[in-house]
Amino acid sequence: MKWTKIAHQSLAGQTEQMLPEYKLLHSKLRNNELFLYNYAAEQNFSKHYEESLVIARECESLWGDYDLQMLIADNYQQLKDYAKAEQHYRKAAAMCPAKFVPLYQLAKMLDAIGRNDEAVALAIQIVNKPIKVLSTQIVAIQREMRELILKNQRQGNALNEQPFDSALPP
Repeated sequence: MKWTKIAHQSLAGQTEQMLPEYKLLHSKLRNNELFLYNYAAEQNFSKHYEESLVIARECESLWGDYDLQMLIADNYQQLKDYAKAEQHYRKAAAMCPAKFVPLYQLAKMLDAIGRNDEAVALAIQIVNKPIKVLSTQIVAIQREMRELILKNQRQGNALNEQPFDSALPP
């Protein structure tokens, strides 16, 4: 009951004020993977990335989950530990191969840190990825990845062995 109450208050914009309440509940609910995920997500939302990682790691010992891997990856990315962020984005992508977001986040990160050829290779993979259920999010992701490819081609960073086919579907 207490967890439900603080979760609702957090959703109502009081996340930072609810973190001490989460901490108090932690000792009682430390074996509840959903509580741990929620607590780690709240810490991430409040930009407490290191604390979020500690709780997320506890959760990971109980629960192998795609969303948890994405949360861990984001924490590492925010902390500029790009190698570990990459590991967790790739793990999330392997857990749910049909999903676009892990590869998309990884491509954006690689591009931002100057690993342009790898970013372009992932962007090409994303643009060519079969779509199971079309959504506006996937259309936006593919559009952004096309732009990433074209930007890198204009800058001379694109992979020579994988030319971008502008005739791909929009």
